[in-house]
Amino acid sequence: MKRGKITIESVLALNPCEDYDDEHVLQKLLNGRKYITYRDIGTLGISVGDKLRLAVRLLTEKQQHIYACDCAERVLHIAGDARCDEAIRVKRLWVDGKATDEELKLATRDARAAWYACYASEAASYAVWDAASAAACAVSDAASDAASDAARYAGSAKYEQEQQWQLDHAIEMLEKGE
Repeated sequence: MKRGKITIESVLALNPCEDYDDEHVLQKLLNGRKYITYRDIGTLGISVGDKLRLAVRLLTEKQQHIYACDCAERVLHIAGDARCDEAIRVKRLWVDGKATDEELKLATRDARAAWYACYASEAASYAVWDAASAAACAVSDAASDAASDAARYAGSAKYEQEQQWQLDHAIEMLEKGE
């Protein structure tokens, strides 16, 4: 895929869900254009969730790790547990090659322990789980799931606003090529 240009072929290469495996549907989404830009993702005639999944899947693996951390950090205040903050801090160091796999594993273990400790509060437990998940891995589906949960548990009234921030953030990361 040429940087910044998304074609039918590049979307099909991502192995999208069965709703988008028909070239005719993708052609319709692209409105007859041969390609769209990253910014055009936001204008597609599909749900915000599907736009978000597409944008996240287009991020590089490193970007997905960073993106998952960014999304988790937006809801960490719900959990109020320093172990989650530490897991994200260590994950960011790991992404930059400044923390070992073992350090990341320990920080992830501690964040998961925080999840078990606050399990009684559903919103807090999902915020903590997102932090632990972001620390543990961030392949496209995990990054997308963390983003979805972060939006959901930011507060139901803020769900759409949070999802829109996540979409805008993913598109910004794509455009910058971080």
